[in-house]
Amino acid sequence: MRCEMKDQVLLYLKGESKGTAGELGDERTCSRELEGEKTCSGALEMEIEKHLEHCEQCQALVEGFLAGEEAIRLPEADWGNANLKESVEHYDIGNKRILVFTIVGLILGWFSYRYYITDFLPLKVILAIPYKVSELLHTALHDHSYIYISESVQGQMDAFFPQSGFASLLAEYGVSSLIGGALYGSIGFFTGDKRIFTLTKFLKFAATWTVIVSVAIGGTFLINQIAVEKNHSFTDVSGFLLHYDHGSDGFYREDTGVRGTLYSELERAFYEDEDIIEIPEQRRDFDGEELIEFYYGSWHTRSMAAWINPEEKYLVNDNGTIYSMNDTFCRLVGEYKEREEREYEQENE
Repeated sequence: MRCEMKDQVLLYLKGESKGTAGELGDERTCSRELEGEKTCSGALEMEIEKHLEHCEQCQALVEGFLAGEEAIRLPEADWGNANLKESVEHYDIGNKRILVFTIVGLILGWFSYRYYITDFLPLKVILAIPYKVSELLHTALHDHSYIYISESVQGQMDAFFPQSGFASLLAEYGVSSLIGGALYGSIGFFTGDKRIFTLTKFLKFAATWTVIVSVAIGGTFLINQIAVEKNHSFTDVSGFLLHYDHGSDGFYREDTGVRGTLYSELERAFYEDEDIIEIPEQRRDFDGEELIEFYYGSWHTRSMAAWINPEEKYLVNDNGTIYSMNDTFCRLVGEYKEREEREYEQENE
């Protein structure tokens, strides 16, 4: 049987409990009309709260109403010991606090990479936490090739995914932002009313964020894996960065003039053979190897560091796989190196 006071309870939850005694079906609720609307409204609230102590239908209505308001649900209210209206107010205020802290955390996490240029120590620590947590998770789960740690390559500046600029961007900005939202949102959670925002509710809150962050991290690893596979197939090379004793020089697809011509020569020579053949039995001459970086795609969003030995005519990618290189490409690499070193010596005489 439907409770006759359900409508009044719902109005009460929405803050619209003003009315007359007739609306409750009980004239005694507001018999002293001369005392005004305030007395009547107070009597209505008292009767509703008293009614909730024993009406299971209305208690279920209250719980359903609060559950539909926010993802973080209000625990079952103790109708006999707490003021319902006060609980609802604390619940709303707490949710707003959590929302504000979460949004601020997302923003701080997005800009957390700037912690290293901040001199104000408290702000430096606040900014650094999301970035460092993201960096720790990615570096712990991702084993970088020795070449990106030991050699002076541009990929060394990227602590996340040296071979995929897009995956690194997501890790450095996106994942750090999510971690910031989770961490600082938790602070907003714990500053709420402990009778409402209990440890059980926090664990649900934390579990939700854990799933979100885990999915985001997994996405960065998947994007990186796809990039690595493409890099190792030498698909769509759009730039060559040659390293010399005194520095390095890059030649890219968008270059014009002499540099554009040099890039075209390198690209044509690199793809001179139809297939780049793996030679697993090749012995390496480490003394004759030079560092070379490959860039891929129109925007150079993928890159790979490798070693090349122009004399022995082989190339070693970043995971140690050895490939045979043709005479033309090795000759051009050697000529460019000699030219750069000669020009460097002339400039410093």
